Amino acid sequence: MHSRIKTRIYEDIQKRSRNGAYIYTAAWLAIGLGTGFFRDFPEYFYTFLSIFVCLGIFRVSVFLIKPSIDKNTHKFWTATLQFNAIAPAITMSVLFALSMLIPAFSSIYFYLLMTMFAMLSGGVVNFAPHPRLSVLYLISLVLPTFIGAFLFSNNHNTEAAMLVLYGFFMYALGRRLSKEYLQLISQQEELERLNNQDSLTGIANRRLFDKRFATNWETHSRSNLPLSLIIIDIDHFKKVNDNFGHAAGDVVIRDVANMIKTKFKRNSDCVARIGGEEFGVLMPLTDFKKVSDMADELRQTVEASPIDWEGESIKVTVSGGVASCLPSHLIKSIEMFKLADNCLYQAKNEGRNKTIAKTFNDSQQQNS
Repeated sequence: MHSRIKTRIYEDIQKRSRNGAYIYTAAWLAIGLGTGFFRDFPEYFYTFLSIFVCLGIFRVSVFLIKPSIDKNTHKFWTATLQFNAIAPAITMSVLFALSMLIPAFSSIYFYLLMTMFAMLSGGVVNFAPHPRLSVLYLISLVLPTFIGAFLFSNNHNTEAAMLVLYGFFMYALGRRLSKEYLQLISQQEELERLNNQDSLTGIANRRLFDKRFATNWETHSRSNLPLSLIIIDIDHFKKVNDNFGHAAGDVVIRDVANMIKTKFKRNSDCVARIGGEEFGVLMPLTDFKKVSDMADELRQTVEASPIDWEGESIKVTVSGGVASCLPSHLIKSIEMFKLADNCLYQAKNEGRNKTIAKTFNDSQQQNS
C-alpha cells in the first residue's frame, strides 16, 4: 500500500477514534445512573467508571502528545490505536458477560445488551478503513460475551448467539466498507496527484510548487535553516518551435525536465514546471555554494546533451538564476523568488547559457 494512502488511513482513524475517549464513559454513566446501579453496587459502578475514564484520558493524551503522523510513527499508531480500540471494547464485553453471570448485574443486563449491539455497529463501521483493527475490535467485543454465555451460563445462549451472528454480519459489512473506502481514497489521491502534476513533463506544476515554496519558507523561518531556489529557462525556445514545430518543442521541454529531475533527485527537492519553458527547483537545507555548483552542472549537462528529433539533433542551452537565503518572518518569500528571477534575467542579458547566483544578503548589500 502506498505510504501516502497508509498515512491518510491512520489520520482518518485518528479523527474517528476521538469519540471513543468519552462514549464508553457516557454509556456507562447513563446505564449506572439511570438504573440506580450506582446506589445498589457503588463498588462495581465506580470501578468500571474509573477504568473507562482512565482509558479515555489515555486516548486524549495520545492525540495531544503526537497529533501528526509521519513515516516514523506508524508502529506507534498501530499499537496505540489497537489498544484504544480493544481495551474499552473488552471492558464493555466483560461487563455484559458479568450481567449474564452475576445476579447483582442483572438489573443492567438489558441496557448492556442494547449497548453491545450499538457498539458493535458503530465500532466496526468506524474502524472499517483499517480492516485488521476492525476485526480485532469485533473479536474483543464479542469473545468475552461468547465465553461467558456458552461456557458459564445456560440462560442467555440465545442472546449471545444473536450477538455472534450479528458480529458476522458486521464483519462482512466492514469488509465491504473497507474496500469502498480504499477505492475512494485511492481515487482522491490519484486526482490530487494529477492536479499537482504537469501533464507534459510529469513533474510538479506551478500549483504544487507554490504550495511547497510557502510550506518550506514557513518551516525554514522557524528553524533558521537555509533554503535555495533555482529558476531555469530554456534559451531561444521560440526558435525551436519556429524551426522544428511545436511537437519538437514539447520533446525539448520533456527532455530538459528529465535532466533537471535526474540532477535534483532528493525527496525534499521540488522540481516543477512553472511556465512554458521555465522550471523551478526548491532545495531545502542546501547551502549557497552547493546549489550554485549543481545549477551550473545542470547547465553544462544540458549543453552537452543535444536532443534528437526525427533524426535531427537540436542543440539546447539553458540559463539559470539562483537565490539562497535564511528565510525569516521579516522578509517575504516573493522577495527570494524575485531575486532568483532577476539573476535569471541577468544571465539572459549577459548572453544566455549562463548561471547567476546570489544570496539574499548579497542582494541587500548591492541595493543599499
